[in-house]
Amino acid sequence: MSTPEREGGNPALSRLENAVDALIEARARARERAEQAEAQLRELEALLASFERGDASPKGLHERVKVLEEENADLSDRLERGRESVRRVLDKVRFLEERR
Repeated sequence: MSTPEREGGNPALSRLENAVDALIEARARARERAEQAEAQLRELEALLASFERGDASPKGLHERVKVLEEENADLSDRLERGRESVRRVLDKVRFLEERR
């Protein structure tokens, strides 16, 4: 961050000001990361407390994830088959348009 005072002043002071600016920016980034980590910690603590209360079982969650993954694979397959059908229909339409 260059100011008129820095440009014509003492080079050592200018370097010091630049270093301070860099430290301030680094501190802001570190504070942001710390706040994100604290938010994640609160989320994980709430999840752990949920497990401890018995609200959700790890086994039940694992089984639910398996079911959702299977459903996702099935939906992906169906989507790809649908895309292929659309491609075939478009090819037929293009062919018919060319024959006109």
